[in-house]
Amino acid sequence: MLQLLRDTRTARSDGEISDAEREQLAGRVDAVLESANVPQAERDAVREDIESIIDASGITQEDIQTIAEDVNAIRTEFWNNHDRLRDRIVRPSRR
Repeated sequence: MLQLLRDTRTARSDGEISDAEREQLAGRVDAVLESANVPQAERDAVREDIESIIDASGITQEDIQTIAEDVNAIRTEFWNNHDRLRDRIVRPSRR
């Protein structure tokens, strides 16, 4: 996640995101989602959505930061839910 944030800052530093920077950011987002065990098909859909947004909107620096923060929030929420699920499996409730 930290690498995604660093790459995002670097990509937006000159106010324009090159195709190579877009590709690098997409790879970083994929790595974050993969680390949260998001299935490949869903990761591909996220990447396609991000690319469509970038192409259609002329995305700003603030937008890129928001995306990075949202991906981090998704990852955090996943792991919070994953921990609860694991706790239920390890310590089932008694009825």
